[in-house]
Amino acid sequence: PFATTDAQPVDQRLNVQMGEYRLQRLVGRGGMGAVYEAQHVRLGRIAAVKVIHPELATDRKVIQRFLAEAMTVARLQHTNIVDVLDVGEQPEPHAIMELLHGQSLASVVESGRLPEQRALFVAAQVLGALDVVHQKGIIHRDIKPDNIFLVDDGVRSDHVKLLDFGIAKIIEGRPV
Repeated sequence: PFATTDAQPVDQRLNVQMGEYRLQRLVGRGGMGAVYEAQHVRLGRIAAVKVIHPELATDRKVIQRFLAEAMTVARLQHTNIVDVLDVGEQPEPHAIMELLHGQSLASVVESGRLPEQRALFVAAQVLGALDVVHQKGIIHRDIKPDNIFLVDDGVRSDHVKLLDFGIAKIIEGRPV
């Protein structure tokens, strides 16, 4: 056996435990980190675990911002905002979230315009989530199709989940 030049490097995080979850499969990568499908070691529950890129994990300000984002989102608890279940710093800074099945709005619109009724249905959910976020004194600051996820759970489709509060601003003096 031999390795080809286009072979993917082995992901050193696979099978690593973050909190009570063992990383099983890479789901996606972004500018701040990578997201893995993971399984709770005792309960067997499946979740998503977002882990900061190693090169960013040495910057204390980045870690504080990452953890603050996760804790802020965890307090929002709204049907149209991704659920953050836990955060931790060992063995690497990470956030444990609900694992979503479906696709980003960006992926959907790549194939063309949304029919008006579908677009209105999605927009109403996004606006409902933003209303709650703003009432809590938070400005998302990164609303775009990539950060709007359309869940398809087999029962309903186009259930919106707002993602990525990484550059959100918390208005001083407002409780979250």
